[in-house]
Amino acid sequence: MKAALGCCRMERIFFGGDVRMRTQLVVCSHGKYAEGLVAASEMILGPVEGVLVYGLMPGVSPDVWREQIAADFEKASAQGEVRFLVLSDLLGGSPCSAMIPLMHGFDMDIVTGLNLGMFLEVYCSLDDENADLAQLAQDTHLNSCVVLRSSDFRE
Repeated sequence: MKAALGCCRMERIFFGGDVRMRTQLVVCSHGKYAEGLVAASEMILGPVEGVLVYGLMPGVSPDVWREQIAADFEKASAQGEVRFLVLSDLLGGSPCSAMIPLMHGFDMDIVTGLNLGMFLEVYCSLDDENADLAQLAQDTHLNSCVVLRSSDFRE
């Protein structure tokens, strides 16, 4: 199943001769996690637009799910040069594994370990033409996991 929030409002443009390429942000997960994460981000940012959101639901074949996503990617690609940045919940999980074959037909990066901080950082950086969004996603993920101990806050 898929829930798409807008389509391609946020554009990241690269200028190399006459080539213009958009970055299409894609969020995918098991169940409704991706949808909930985008909803949570709207509590912080307000409306989130231009993000494709996919949740692999119980009983849905990953192959059928991938075909639906591929059809959406084809539609987005028909609008001009596009690079897909996929943020996925779990390395080796069915949603991530279902996305990997799409890398043969589309210009895309997949970053695993999806969390709210990663999504917020990437979404807010879509207009930064100098940002390596996949690297930014990974760096944010690595830097957002910390342990806070009560003993550190005692006098």
